Amino acid sequence: MEALVAVVEDNEAVRDALATILGLEGYRVLAYSSGGEFISSVGERQPDCVLLDLFMPEGSGADVLAALDTTSTPVIVISAEVETPEALAAINGGAWDVIKKPFDADTVLARVRIALTDGRQDSSHRSCHQS
Repeated sequence: MEALVAVVEDNEAVRDALATILGLEGYRVLAYSSGGEFISSVGERQPDCVLLDLFMPEGSGADVLAALDTTSTPVIVISAEVETPEALAAINGGAWDVIKKPFDADTVLARVRIALTDGRQDSSHRSCHQS
């Protein structure tokens, strides 16, 4: 069974692009338009990995990180603003990685693959990628 990846992104075009990229690679994908929508559904299905925008109305990325068990679910933040206090706080708050927007499909797929196979939440693998 393929891994379930949640995409939490308020920008519809970015959300759809991520869902398509992941789906074509064989991942099962659940897409959410806000942090609040994702948080309310986590009890139903625990994803294997989360791609998370930091800056969203109705539940920010920080809200999601606070509500999610990041020790069992790797969270990859995707944001245009990676050199901000919020991005640093995301890493300190349990995010496994940060990827800068605009991103390329290969980078996203590689980071998801590594997050899923590399010992979830091993802090020695946390990093900031600006692709």
